[in-house]
Formats: sequence, structure tokens, C-alpha cells
Amino acid sequence: MRLLIFYNAKQITLDVISLKAQNTGRGGLANKGGIAAEVNVNSSTRLAFLTAHLEAHEGAAKYAMRCSTIADIFRGTASSVTDCRCDASLVSHFTFFMGDLNFRTKLTEYEAGSQEHISATHELAGNEDWEALNKHDELSQALRQKDCLVGFNTPLCLFPPTFKVLRQAGYNYNKKRSPSYTDRILYHTSHRLSGKIKPLLYEPIDDFTSSDHKPLR
Repeated sequence: MRLLIFYNAKQITLDVISLKAQNTGRGGLANKGGIAAEVNVNSSTRLAFLTAHLEAHEGAAKYAMRCSTIADIFRGTASSVTDCRCDASLVSHFTFFMGDLNFRTKLTEYEAGSQEHISATHELAGNEDWEALNKHDELSQALRQKDCLVGFNTPLCLFPPTFKVLRQAGYNYNKKRSPSYTDRILYHTSHRLSGKIKPLLYEPIDDFTSSDHKPLR
């Protein structure tokens, strides 16, 4: 994994407070896990950026593992700006959590990963039924049930699912997988600052062709 932070040095100052990583792959491998960076902007506003790559595949066990892995990442990258071991979202004015989170579309009337489930999700994507896909999105469910990322927000995905696509422009999905919103950006604000952040744009990059995911901005 890699985390790059860009800023305009002519407009702001930015100081890196800490940079940490937590591996969560099998046997401690770094193919899964997260990176956390805490920065100070203009010596007055503290931002935290976390990127993660979570466990893949469908099913209740994989969903539970993704939720528990997020907790592991926050624990393993606890902030060092206070004496208590608080995660970065508790000591930053604004926190952004992003990456290939691998949460899937989950239609309750079908067995996860079954051909019926795959066909139904492909039909929803083909009909551009973003409302239904958001309704059955595992990450949205996790936020509602407070299974992970409590206090975080994310805009609705009013665009095609970003996974699993063929490596070409546009949205041609792998016929053996359920189209899902695996790639996400979430944000968290500290007390009384919710009105200080306003998403201006939330969309995938349609013409990105070097992955079976479409990245978000």
C-alpha cells in the first residue's frame, strides 16, 4: 500500500506529526492492512488520513473480518499526540478513511456469491439502479448498524459500482463477481465541526484501465 498527500505549499504550511502502518494480512503480511498519517495545517488544524486494503470476497464471515480489521488498523496506528492511546479520529479535527475496503453488495434474498445473487446484482447495475445498490451495500449497512467506523460519513454512490471491472475504459463487469462499491472515501469531524466540511464531488474515474477497480476522487 501507499499513501501520498499533496498540498499547495504556496497556500498552506503542512507538518507531518506521525506516520504509522498496521499489517493485517495472514501471518502479518502487508498485503492487507492500513497506513495512517497525521498532519498539522497552518499549525492550527489537525488532519488524519488513513488508507486501507481489507479482506476480499462475499459472505458474513468476510464482512465480520473487514469490520474487525478496521478496528485493528485504528488500534495499531493509535495517535502519539496524547498520552492515552486514542485512534487518530479522536484527536484530529478532520479524519479521512479511504481505499479498497472490499465491502460488497449483499442481496438478502439470495445466497452470497451464488449465481442468482451475481445475476441480480448485474441486473441492478445494468439498470443503473443506484438507489437499490446503495440500499444493499455492506458498508452502508455497517455504518447504520455501527459495526465499524462509528461517526464516519460517506456520500451516496450515485454512479456505477467500481468493482469488478475489466481493465478497459467504462464499466464492463466480470461475469463471475457481483458488482460492488468496494472503493470508498469516508470522513469524520470532531465535535461541532460537522458544518465545516462539504463534499463537492464524489465520483469514480471511468477511464482508469490499469486495475479491476475504478478509483474514486
